[in-house]
Amino acid sequence: MISDHRMALNFLWRGVASLALCLIAFWAGLAGYWTAQREPPIRVESVELLTPEVPAGGTVRVRHTTTRFDPCHLTLERSIIDAGGVLFRLEDVSFSAGRVSVGAEEPFIETTPVPPGMRPGTARLREILVHTCNPVHRFWPVTQRMPDIQFRVTPEN
Repeated sequence: MISDHRMALNFLWRGVASLALCLIAFWAGLAGYWTAQREPPIRVESVELLTPEVPAGGTVRVRHTTTRFDPCHLTLERSIIDAGGVLFRLEDVSFSAGRVSVGAEEPFIETTPVPPGMRPGTARLREILVHTCNPVHRFWPVTQRMPDIQFRVTPEN
């Protein structure tokens, strides 16, 4: 016959093992859900170039209208390719996941510096949205490449 002490330890062991298995199953399911989250949480409704001609050293302005489906952290990676094909990498811009309107169209104006020394002619603003919505996205973010925006660079003043 098994002693009461041994039965209590056996019962405790089974309880701890069951709890551990439940926690492992929960975290595995959550990690699977986070990994499957690959759709961009923003839909770009429209993009409007506000400054079609910009002098080198000036600022190009673009109005974006977007709809957010999930309040995620966003990093905007930007670069400009000048008329000679030279790529100018610009500083990234970050937007916190804080207070955003989910499900509503939201316009905002982006200002991007045009580096001095760019060759005059047709240039392209290239933007990549990098979304971080959960812990898995810190290592494998959701990226969304925007269509290039063409504008004209005029000689510096």
